[in-house]
Amino acid sequence: MSTILMAILILAFTIILPWIFIARHRKTLKKKEYENFRRFSSAGSDRDLSFSRQEIIQNKFIGFDGIQQVLMIAELDNDYDITCIPVKELAQCKIDKEYYTHGDTAADKEKILKEIRLVFHLRNNSEPIDVLFYNNQSDSIYLMADMETKAREWQTVISKMIPKSVAVKV
Repeated sequence: MSTILMAILILAFTIILPWIFIARHRKTLKKKEYENFRRFSSAGSDRDLSFSRQEIIQNKFIGFDGIQQVLMIAELDNDYDITCIPVKELAQCKIDKEYYTHGDTAADKEKILKEIRLVFHLRNNSEPIDVLFYNNQSDSIYLMADMETKAREWQTVISKMIPKSVAVKV
C-alpha cells in the first residue's frame, strides 16, 4: 500500500505541481497583457482616438484609428513613449527586411533574414519611424512567417489610407 501512495506522491510532484506553476504564470502574463491593452486604450482615449485595430508587436503597441486616420505607437520599454502619426503626414509605409550573410566561401554563403520592420516615411523628410516585427536574435524562426504576414497586413491597411497625391517613392 505504501508503494502506491509513494507513486501517487511522485506523480503529484512531477505533473501537478509544474502544471500549477505554468497556469499561474500564464494567468500573470494574461493579466499583464490586459493591463497593457487597457493602458494603451486609455492613452488613445486621452488623445480622442478610438482604435479599429490594435496589436502588440515585440515591445511596442500599434493602434490605428480609422475614422481620424491616426496611427499611434507606444513603446512599452521606454517609459511608455507615445508617437501619434496622422496618415496625411505619411509619404510611404513599407516593409524593410534586413539580411546578413553567413559562411566563409562563396559556395557556403547563405543569406539569412535578420529583421523585419514596418517603416513609416514622413512627408516632411524627417527621420522615419519603424516598428520591429521580427528579430532573429530574440524570436523563433517559426514566428518569421506570421510576423511578416502581420507586417504586410499593417502595410496594406496604412498604405490604402495614404492619399495618392501625397504618396511618394522613398
